Amino acid sequence: LIGATVLVSLAVIFVPMLLEHDPEQDQGITHSNVPPRPPQDFSSRILPLEEAPPAPGGVEQEAVSPSRPAAETTAPSPAQPPQQVEQVEQVEARVGLSAWVIQVGSFSNRENADSLIAELREKGFPAFIEQAEVSGKQLFRVRVGPEVDKVRAEAMLVDLDRALESKKLKGALKRYP
Repeated sequence: LIGATVLVSLAVIFVPMLLEHDPEQDQGITHSNVPPRPPQDFSSRILPLEEAPPAPGGVEQEAVSPSRPAAETTAPSPAQPPQQVEQVEQVEARVGLSAWVIQVGSFSNRENADSLIAELREKGFPAFIEQAEVSGKQLFRVRVGPEVDKVRAEAMLVDLDRALESKKLKGALKRYP
C-alpha cells in the first residue's frame, strides 16, 4: 500500500513535467540598476563646515557677521542706558577641519600631471590634481592627501620622497584648503 502511494505521488509530480512542451528556463539577470562608472576619476576634498562649532564650556555665542560692524551686534536694550553698551571685538571663528597635503609638482601640461598621478596611485598614494591660475597661466598641481593629522602627513612625506627618489622630486607639506 505504501509503495503504491509513493508511485502515484511520483507520477503526479513528474508526468506533467514530462508532458510540457516549453520548459521554463531562468534567463538570469538581464540588466542592472547600478549606474555606469563616471567618465573621469573621482577626487575628494575636505570642505569647511558652514556653521561654527559650539563655544567651549557649552555656552553658545552669537556669531559675528563680517558684513555687520561689531558695534551693531550688541544693541542696547530699552532698560539699559546707551553709555553702558560694550564694544564687542570682532573675532574670526575657525570653521571646519584643516588638513595637510603634499605638493609633489606643478605642471603647465595636463598630460605630465596625469602621468605622475597614475604613477603615484600605482605606488599606493592618494594623489589628485588641483588646477590653479598663477600670473595668468593655468597650472596643474599634483598633490597627495589630504591628511588631517600633521604627524601622519609628515610620515607620508618621508615615504613619498623615498618612492620618488628616481624622479628627483621632493614633496612639500602644505595646509589644505
